[in-house]
Amino acid sequence: MGTVNSLFDGYFKDAEKSVSSPKDLYESYIRIWIDRYEWEGWEIPDEFKILWEDLDESEKQKYQEKFERLRQ
Repeated sequence: MGTVNSLFDGYFKDAEKSVSSPKDLYESYIRIWIDRYEWEGWEIPDEFKILWEDLDESEKQKYQEKFERLRQ
């Protein structure tokens, strides 16, 4: 039996395998974090409610770089 952290780490790894764009990667991460916060009964932070379109270019670039690393 794994811990809650290992369970959610698995969700992140699965999401990373199935995304087709940096936007998908970002949205998958956000969905998983929101699920985790809801599961734990925590209040969802405002930063998890930001849409891809509302990110600044530097944040989008971080996801672009991570997406490219995952594809290597």
